[in-house]
Amino acid sequence: MKEYGDEGFIHYLREELENARNQDIQKGSVWMGGEEMLFSEREIIKKKLWMWLPADFKHLEEGIVCQKYPGENRPDIIYTSEDTTVNVCFSYQQPIMADGRIKAFCDGMEQAVRNLFTDESILDRKPLRMDEIEAECLAFETPAADAQIYNRMIFMSLEGRLLIVTCNCLAYYRDDWEELFEQMIASIRKE
Repeated sequence: MKEYGDEGFIHYLREELENARNQDIQKGSVWMGGEEMLFSEREIIKKKLWMWLPADFKHLEEGIVCQKYPGENRPDIIYTSEDTTVNVCFSYQQPIMADGRIKAFCDGMEQAVRNLFTDESILDRKPLRMDEIEAECLAFETPAADAQIYNRMIFMSLEGRLLIVTCNCLAYYRDDWEELFEQMIASIRKE
């Protein structure tokens, strides 16, 4: 198809406008796939933990929780998108977990993923520091019933107990969500 001079210029302007839009979840709406998305800080664990999440994310309905997370070790708190394809989960475990043990726990989780799936499943592994919280991050992809799932898990100690934060989406949407998940995780703060 032939492109005229003005069409190329208009296309260039549209791309520049898209790139100039806000990309910081804490400074107003961000744009993803041509859609405006607002974020807000939420109290996740009463008087203990806060995190910025998409404003339209809701608690996952109990009936769907059992379908999406069929095992006994399902997360305690699950926020989800309207279509339930993007989730942010929180598991606040009872075991005592000192800050110094978080790395070893993450090592064990990484090895479990490698054993259950493949070495190629692991995409990233790094220590994190946010709001004086020391944490470990593990990113990986796993198969689900009919798709690949992109997971970003954060392991940290909160009042001496293990807290696992999991952000996940269909692997198909990884490019859209990866940076947003990183910002959401970086926004975690505790009292």
